[in-house]
Amino acid sequence: MTHPRVCIVGGGASGLVCARVLASQDYQCEPTIFEQNPFIGGQWNYNDDGTSETTAVYKNLRTNLPCSVMQFTDFPFPNDPPESYVSIKEMHEYLIAYAKLHQLEKYLLLNTKINSIDETFTVTYTQSDNDLPQRTNQKLIEKHENYAIYSEQFDAICVANGHYSKIYIPSDIPGFNTHTFPIIHSHSYREPESYQNKSIIVVGASHSGIDICGELTSVAKHVILSMKEENIENFNIVLNLLRQSGKHLCTDNLSTNFSIAPIIERIENDTVYFQNQTSFQPDLLIFATGYEYQMPFLQGKLQIDENRLQKNHYVYPLYKQLFHGDYPDGHLSFLAIPFRIVPFPLAEIQSHIVARVLTGKLSLPTREQMFNELENLSLPQNHNYHCVNMIEYANDLFQLMSESNKYFDYKFTIDECRRIRKVSPQQ
Repeated sequence: MTHPRVCIVGGGASGLVCARVLASQDYQCEPTIFEQNPFIGGQWNYNDDGTSETTAVYKNLRTNLPCSVMQFTDFPFPNDPPESYVSIKEMHEYLIAYAKLHQLEKYLLLNTKINSIDETFTVTYTQSDNDLPQRTNQKLIEKHENYAIYSEQFDAICVANGHYSKIYIPSDIPGFNTHTFPIIHSHSYREPESYQNKSIIVVGASHSGIDICGELTSVAKHVILSMKEENIENFNIVLNLLRQSGKHLCTDNLSTNFSIAPIIERIENDTVYFQNQTSFQPDLLIFATGYEYQMPFLQGKLQIDENRLQKNHYVYPLYKQLFHGDYPDGHLSFLAIPFRIVPFPLAEIQSHIVARVLTGKLSLPTREQMFNELENLSLPQNHNYHCVNMIEYANDLFQLMSESNKYFDYKFTIDECRRIRKVSPQQ
């Protein structure tokens, strides 16, 4: 296959870097990015009313990693010191500049939502912008006044639709349906001023939950963070990251209007009861409990294991958390599925691996070998299946790439700070 035509699902950071890598002189593939929004950047395009399905960021969010770690290998952050932490506006501007530099607009279909992808890699999609130019390989299915539905066949599919859209709220809490106070997910949170003088419970001690508590303590009457006792180590790690990025810490208000409580035992109407037998009557409950993976457009053999997805909250079967095990030719891949990672450069590395497989410079194991490895992994059969050690995972990918490095005058490395770099083989 000389110039594989690749469908990329999603125009966020992962989709953009995938198109950049695939279309480069090294691989000369023909990517098409399908983006349902009228903009690129995925979650980094800030939406101030909290209604966007794809935007999970809030107004005062800052990256929890410095620029030198976050950036793509061929595009340093402009005008920012390497160790600075940047705002969502700067992140979005960075992605726009990256797309402009590499002329990625010619691979983009905005306002285009994928409806389904079948086993022949035929993509059916809806375009709500009738001014988009007609494509050579597309077939018109339905034409309407404000939209049109097309189908188009590709050689490979790369899913890069992110995992910050489908919210997860643990509604199995006893008495959950009796609550008389509002309940929202952190996905809808935008700025603290809306919560002046409120008494609020925030559930979840990951980055967003702890950061939001820090913002709320400056305006709220009282803020309680409900967290599992075993998460105290992660709590302290997140506090340190927020401190480095210059954010207000919730613990600065400890003993005044901020406190920590164990997990919720039950809800009874206007009262929340915690496992230590204490209770609280909140004005609002915010679940910062993360998100679910979703790929509803995949049909037939392309589908992931629905039982594991719905019940155990992880994506299976993915070889190296990247390739669908039923496609040893590498023609169905998934970018940036792992979490607790550095997404931009990791998606770049994954894209190089995908491109090398598609262009015949790298071979994957057989289906049987991939499934044998998958079945022998000692990973938790839950959402933490995708929680990886970034350095170990990157080095595993570098090992997978090693045989194909002979075709190129560079290789990739990662340091103890998780900075990924492109270097010459001699370095």
